[in-house]
Amino acid sequence: MKWIASSVAAFLFLLTITVALPQTGTHKHTAVHASKACRNTLADCPRKGCGGGDLLLNAKKNRLDPPSTALQSMTFMDFLHLEEERPSHWTQNQVRDEAEQLGEDTPVMLAGFLLGAHEGSPETCNCKLSGEANNDYHINIVERSGDRMRDSVVVEMTPKMRASIPEWTLPRINGLVTNPANPPLVRVSGYLLFDSEHASRSGGERATIWEIHPVTKFEVCPAGNCTVDAAAGWNDIRTIP
Repeated sequence: MKWIASSVAAFLFLLTITVALPQTGTHKHTAVHASKACRNTLADCPRKGCGGGDLLLNAKKNRLDPPSTALQSMTFMDFLHLEEERPSHWTQNQVRDEAEQLGEDTPVMLAGFLLGAHEGSPETCNCKLSGEANNDYHINIVERSGDRMRDSVVVEMTPKMRASIPEWTLPRINGLVTNPANPPLVRVSGYLLFDSEHASRSGGERATIWEIHPVTKFEVCPAGNCTVDAAAGWNDIRTIP
């Protein structure tokens, strides 16, 4: 009788385990998609975006107004000085007085050598919509032709701005880099932005999380001997085939 009792106990134990174990053949775990869109189209996406994120930052990224005052010329050293002075911590939706006192929103222009451009990933400023047409172009430029990505400043073309400038495309931008060892000289105009989203986490390989964002004008110097303040020699990328 003891062996019967033992067998029954063992059977009940195995039955308990079987019921407790997940039924892998019929129930599959589905991860929540972190980038699920919160609007159907970019046209429906409000200036502050949606789906979370920093609404005050998003509103600055999505501005469409052209600069109404003279552009201030900046150097790469200026960007590095700003990086030294920037806040090391930022709370989401924090009032941006500190960044603005350091220069955020200033219309600026910067000349440097183009390393290349790539499509960004879905973000709350763009309502987490996927696809190239709905996301920023991240463009890296450097002070010297031999500098690397870690030395770069990031400038960003936003999808809402690009919607009115169809000539701004990745093939057109990256097509300027015919020889990576001899990158083209470009001049970027737009608004100075402190990308506070990356104050305490990586924003990719770069020298600073201060950006020109959004870009309002993008020019190239075919001869490679232009200066940032002079008009001579610069060609708007929209005129380049």
